Amino acid sequence: MDKYLKQRGLMPSTRGVYRRVYENMDTSTPQSVVDWLKGEIAKRQPIGTLLPKRAMAKHVLLSVHGLEDEQADQMLPKLKGRAGKQRQGLTNDQYDEYTDACSQLRDPAKTILKLLPLTGMRIAEICSLKSENLKQVGKRWVLQFRGKGDKERIVPLSLNAWRILKRYLITNGYMYEDGSGLMSGTIFETQLGTPVKPHYVRKYTRKIASERPILKGLSPHVLRHTFATRVNRSGVDLKTLQALLGHSQITTTSRYLHPTADDLMDAIDLFDKDDDDTTK
Repeated sequence: MDKYLKQRGLMPSTRGVYRRVYENMDTSTPQSVVDWLKGEIAKRQPIGTLLPKRAMAKHVLLSVHGLEDEQADQMLPKLKGRAGKQRQGLTNDQYDEYTDACSQLRDPAKTILKLLPLTGMRIAEICSLKSENLKQVGKRWVLQFRGKGDKERIVPLSLNAWRILKRYLITNGYMYEDGSGLMSGTIFETQLGTPVKPHYVRKYTRKIASERPILKGLSPHVLRHTFATRVNRSGVDLKTLQALLGHSQITTTSRYLHPTADDLMDAIDLFDKDDDDTTK
């Protein structure tokens, strides 16, 4: 099972999800696999929760019971479930509150949390960064690494993002003041000298959310949505945003682009302005 999951190029956290699905599945016969999936569908779980369960059920039918791909698809029921809860990016007021909260933290949490909404990186990606991933292209800096699905990712750093990261690198002895002499190794480490793990970062987003009610529900993934929303609002096209987020499918990117409360307020302001003009 682990070999199959690694071949798919999944992140460790995602492999853990699939492994738990497999452990809870009745794999004794093809019909037991199908019946198990039907039972999960009957619980009216979100579609996003059911997708890995169907994928694992199909894998078991193919690898354990020797079915052909077409046979497995015919046996497995179609997914029916609730739409997942729509995740919003932070509003302007929430973002200001968030940046203030980050400034109260100590590194490496402070720098990581400041960079997440400025880069759109996944939490596992930023935690595993090494100085070798940092490249200079002309006068600009980019992060180049292997992301989800073992796909190459290039994340250009905005001037603000580079200023934050550079300050961290200089302060912690990774490079000289003039930007030269970059040392090799893991960028974000704990005080014990071990690489920062995603749960370390999530601990701080939960802490911020508990201390600041306006940021209820804050998570690293909300910060990724915040990046997508802010970039899209600046006029970047969907295809470019897809590349920035590292999505394989553009349909995945489109799910990040629901209007925020600020967008709705702006729309009403425009409506008020147009409506006022017509009455003059």
